[in-house]
Amino acid sequence: MSNQPTVKDHYNRLKTRDLGRFNEFNAELARRQKFNSFIRNVCNNPKKNLQKVDCVIGPLMITYLGFTQENFDTNTIPALPGNVVELNSGSDDLRKAA
Repeated sequence: MSNQPTVKDHYNRLKTRDLGRFNEFNAELARRQKFNSFIRNVCNNPKKNLQKVDCVIGPLMITYLGFTQENFDTNTIPALPGNVVELNSGSDDLRKAA
């Protein structure tokens, strides 16, 4: 199992952490007629190249899902906020909040 989060992980996290903002995000996507495109082409595509995300969807991901423009420029998905990342340093098991 990969530790690298996906867009879907960020989407699901928003749903569980802030249902109001999750609903706002979905409403904005729907208003702009991009909801189906987001679900089909971005959310359900774990290997989606962020540099090719629709120019309407990208800014909404920045606003609601915690992405930055740098994430799109470098095609990197940010870590989920508040996750615990384990760092192995010799025999020590260090834990650090991401």
